[in-house]
Amino acid sequence: MRLRALSVRTLLALGLAALTSLQAAPAPKAPAPKPGGHCLRPIPRPVLTAPQPGVASDTFKKTSAREATETAVLDGGATLTITHWGCRAVMLTFRLEAKGLPDFGKDVAGGYQEAARQLRRLATLKAQTGFNLEKAAAALEAEAKRTKGLAYIRPAFIPGAGKDQVTVQGAGAVPGKGVNYLAFEFMRPLQKKKPAHASK
Repeated sequence: MRLRALSVRTLLALGLAALTSLQAAPAPKAPAPKPGGHCLRPIPRPVLTAPQPGVASDTFKKTSAREATETAVLDGGATLTITHWGCRAVMLTFRLEAKGLPDFGKDVAGGYQEAARQLRRLATLKAQTGFNLEKAAAALEAEAKRTKGLAYIRPAFIPGAGKDQVTVQGAGAVPGKGVNYLAFEFMRPLQKKKPAHASK
């Protein structure tokens, strides 16, 4: 009887030790989500092509499944950096740096007008942005005429393009480079498509 009792006790102790070690063990990690699996944004494609008149060179580098950086050297030596990003929206951020570009840091209306001019320049370069560049330029020119409330980072809706927006992000001098910059951005909100069988 004593031997049997000891073996039962031993079994209980072993079971408890096993249970404790199981509780102390880290929980198994959930499988990592597929890159871009939760994103609605399409895979980025280059905006510009090079060489072509007006574009000396263009490099396109994907930084993730739904993000990329594109750098173009335009005629005259200006550098245009395009950041493709967004998940629930298509986002395109443009940053132009050039020696001949005026400093529009305090001249907000001038910054809007210059951004409109650069949008029309992109149109002549056959830029594949997916946005209506002419209407976006016209929207910025209309905003530039505002007498009150004009500021950088103020979205302007592109007429006839749903919720598409264009924003002049900012302008000014680039410290230590001897060049000025101008930044503007496009945004298109995306909605998940409802299944065809979904009730209306």
